Amino acid sequence: MAVSTPDINNLAQIEKHCEEILNSPYMRKELPGELQNLRTLLSKVLVLVREEVPALVAETRRLRNQNRRLEAELEALRSAR
Repeated sequence: MAVSTPDINNLAQIEKHCEEILNSPYMRKELPGELQNLRTLLSKVLVLVREEVPALVAETRRLRNQNRRLEAELEALRSAR
């Protein structure tokens, strides 16, 4: 089963929604504990979406391309025998 990589547009949408919520006037007020936890969680999601997931997607693509190249080289070596 192939693992799909997240669409960059989806990541941008997640980032946009997190920012909208975090920047809303309501979230800037003194918040009860549960909403403070939500704010913390949304901040962590933003870090993941902006920094970590794109790097992981790029590395996954690089490794898939490398794997395809190595499989093609192996097949060429087998055919040459």
